[in-house]
Amino acid sequence: MDVTDRSLALLALLAARSAWTGAELTERLDVTPRTLRRDIARLRVIGYRIDSTTGTAGGYRLAAGTRLPPLVFDDEEAVAIAALLGQAEASPIEGIEIAAVRALGKLEQVLPRRLRGRVAAVAAVARTPASSPVGATGVRRWQAPIDSEVLARLALASRDGEVIGFDYRDRAGRATRRRVEPHRVITGFGWWYLIGFDLDRADWRTFRLDRIDRPAGTGQTVPPRPPPEGGAQAYLSRTLAGAPYRHRVMIIIATTEEEIRSRVGFLLPSRISRLDDQRHQVDFGADDLGDVLTVALALISLGRSYELDGTPELITTLRQSAATLADHLPPEASRDR
Repeated sequence: MDVTDRSLALLALLAARSAWTGAELTERLDVTPRTLRRDIARLRVIGYRIDSTTGTAGGYRLAAGTRLPPLVFDDEEAVAIAALLGQAEASPIEGIEIAAVRALGKLEQVLPRRLRGRVAAVAAVARTPASSPVGATGVRRWQAPIDSEVLARLALASRDGEVIGFDYRDRAGRATRRRVEPHRVITGFGWWYLIGFDLDRADWRTFRLDRIDRPAGTGQTVPPRPPPEGGAQAYLSRTLAGAPYRHRVMIIIATTEEEIRSRVGFLLPSRISRLDDQRHQVDFGADDLGDVLTVALALISLGRSYELDGTPELITTLRQSAATLADHLPPEASRDR
């Protein structure tokens, strides 16, 4: 590996983690400690701030500088960044649209020709209506803006395994201070969430990012904790499905889990339980009556035998909708003509 390739590889390693020991870097790059020190010095000369860490092993970390130095991306990272920048107009992150357009212009200017088709294809798929988080009323579910600094702070803490503290408002508006081992920042059903282990409650929790304020690192890093059963996305879906929503529905329907998920899996979080070889029970809910009606009707429209139960307001609305629909359908005789 020549000096240039080795410097790029070293830079990619430093950017991937908050800190490395010297022994780890020499092993990864297959160089001597002396060569590593020379490569570090070379990067510092061209503008990268690389701090030396103290301790029994000693090491290095990429520090924040007064200006953003050149960054190095592989093909997959370049495609992902360009595609996501193209979606910024739909983002709930405050003030990101104009900055994203500028950044996308700079990236596309230097993007290799071989990657441009891939970027366009990924961006086109990401912008399709099926992936847009739209509620039953037609309003996008991005209902609250997200502070970009909050998002970045939580993402970095998740990457580095740093215990983080923050103020949090729950569904009822109650404010508490939390200490959390962050696991992942993910999106689901139109919102952004932090999945983490709440140290004061000794259990996994989900935190909506628009309800988080004043995140602050503690400087305490911990080894990764085994994730909740099924991973972060499955845990989020289970947690949201069991929340105390204003409107809830239970449908027992004679169809497969695959058919249920293909019809409603992206609309609302649902709990799907197998009852026997033919039937599944689907439990879901939301505070918006229209959202719950949309999912209920999507399942009913499968044309399978079913039983339905739910909160009184929902049942009343379904009966009224059925009666109104029947009143507006043409008579049987006129349809047969």
